[in-house]
Formats: sequence, C-alpha cells, structure tokens
Amino acid sequence: MTSCYVLELSVQPGGSRWAELHTYPQPGHLRLILEQFCANEGGLSAYHAIWYGATLGIWVIQRGAVAAFVDLHPHIRATLGERSLLLSDPALDAVRDEIEDAWDTADAIKLELFWDPIEIALPPLVPPVLARGDSVSPAGIPESSETYLGVADELAIGSVEAEQGEEIDPPFDLDAAYPPMHATRRPDK
Repeated sequence: MTSCYVLELSVQPGGSRWAELHTYPQPGHLRLILEQFCANEGGLSAYHAIWYGATLGIWVIQRGAVAAFVDLHPHIRATLGERSLLLSDPALDAVRDEIEDAWDTADAIKLELFWDPIEIALPPLVPPVLARGDSVSPAGIPESSETYLGVADELAIGSVEAEQGEEIDPPFDLDAAYPPMHATRRPDK
C-alpha cells in the first residue's frame, strides 16, 4: 500500500485517443513532463486540451487509495495571437468555436504552465512511498470520473500509454532518478 502521484493526460475514446499515465513519487518529475506537454510540439497538446476536453490532472494516491485529484486546467494558459485564456476559462469555448481549422491552428497555440500553484496543491506523500520495483493498484477511483487510472492493473514508476500498455520515455533519465532494484549478490568466499 504505497503512495505516489499519477499525472494523467488523456482523452476518452471518440474522435481522438490519448491515454498517458505518468507515475512518480517526485513532483519535480511531473513538472518536467508537463513542461514537455506545454511545449506543444506538433500541436497535439493544444488540440487535445482545447478541442477534445482532455483530462489533465494529477491523482494523489496515499497508501494505495485515491486521496485527491488536482485539475491542471486552471494552471495552463493557451495563447493564440492576442487571445490568452486559461484552459479552465469558459470563454475558451467561444474561441474554439470561432476557429475553423482546429488542427492547423493548434500548432500555433502557445501553452504556458504555472507550476507553483500546482506544487502547493499537492499534499506530501504518506510513507511508504512508491519505489522502483514496487507497484500500486489504486483503490477508490471515483466512478463519475473519466479516467484511465483503473485501466492498468498495477502502476509502477514510469510513464505508460494506458490503452496499449506501451512505455513512454520520460524527459529525464529514469534509471538515474530511480535506480532499478538489483538482486543482492553474495560476496565470494
């Protein structure tokens, strides 16, 4: 029954499919992933966040159970030309409706992350904290939420595309940040 944070970047099945789960005990590693998301390379981040209502949030798992969810929409600003709105701003709907070619426009949108309020909103993890080689199966996932959190039977340190189960390389050296557990060797006699 370990504790960790799970960053979810996803869209429910429909016109687009996207289901990333990033499971780490260090908030700083989530920040690096979010900064990569906000770089909006190829426009996919803005496209999913603005036109598909992506789930962008951090699940707080305390001793194996969902304890909180931090919505990231109020902490990311989208800027297109002179227009600049938080992803949580209802006025974004009107802007989205005005844009005829979403795909071509999404690449021109700049996304800006406001990390400090997110870090303040994240409660400290209750020991034991998830370590490399451990896994957690989160209990207490709200039935009303649109999440991929329950798709994986077990979550371990790392990043995964939840529908396919494929690992995603994080924007940092995973082995350096969380060394793999190795079998203990007996000294030769």
